[in-house]
Amino acid sequence: AISDPYEGVMALTSATNDDVAIAISHTGRSATTMKLFKLAREKGARTVGITNYVDSALAELAEYTLLTSYRERRVN
Repeated sequence: AISDPYEGVMALTSATNDDVAIAISHTGRSATTMKLFKLAREKGARTVGITNYVDSALAELAEYTLLTSYRERRVN
């Protein structure tokens, strides 16, 4: 697992079609996550996105999408 974006870039520079990249984003819109996910796709890696929204950018970019079903609560 990689949580540092710079480490992610380094790891993905050698990605191939034998690799799988898994991105997790509740909204599916995290800019850093999306940049790394796009790099994984460009390198030929299989992509799996885990998000709460079926119409998110992450879900659209992923080859395989797993959806969560978390209802957000308002904080007063």
